[in-house]
Amino acid sequence: SIANDDGYYASGMRCSWIIAPPGAALVTLTFTNFSTESSWDKVQVFSCPTADCSAAASLSGPLSGGAIPAPVTSATGVMKVTFTSDANCGTSTGFVATYARSSLPAGVHICPTSPEVADVLTAPSGSIANDDGYYASGMRCSWIIAPPGAALVTLTFTNFSTESSWDKVQVFSCPTADCSAAASLSGPLSGGAIPAPVTSATGVMKVTFTS
Repeated sequence: SIANDDGYYASGMRCSWIIAPPGAALVTLTFTNFSTESSWDKVQVFSCPTADCSAAASLSGPLSGGAIPAPVTSATGVMKVTFTSDANCGTSTGFVATYARSSLPAGVHICPTSPEVADVLTAPSGSIANDDGYYASGMRCSWIIAPPGAALVTLTFTNFSTESSWDKVQVFSCPTADCSAAASLSGPLSGGAIPAPVTSATGVMKVTFTS
């Protein structure tokens, strides 16, 4: 749990917390109490691509007032929370929130242990991820998605955060199930923005990740 004070908070406070549970894929923050000077004393929540949160994407507008906000879930395994109060004398009891890490759901195919061998997936639908939490340097992952009878395969990204320009995902369309020949469907994808869905031109798709 985190809280801005034990009782009424002071004017001029500047607080921040970085929440980075080992192995977390996502972090959820749930407010249990909330009361700040409306429009002046504010909580903000951010998602971070790295543990130091040197770059952070806002997950909420400034939160203030007396209503308990809805739970907030990060797009990565690291979340930053800040609280600021202005210099005026009006204060309140502030906030209390609990946090919890979220691991990947069962059945997600993470990076194969052998970089030379692709993980071949034949189920009609499923999920892939490069790791359950922070990925390592020097990873070489590949998946071949080949559901029997498929005419096309569509890949939809639900979370995306890699070191921009260096750690990359690529998606290919394959004419055969072994993907010995593959046509690129995307330039290298990297950074913090969730890419648009990608659809293969055949019933076989190959996805690679390198860090």
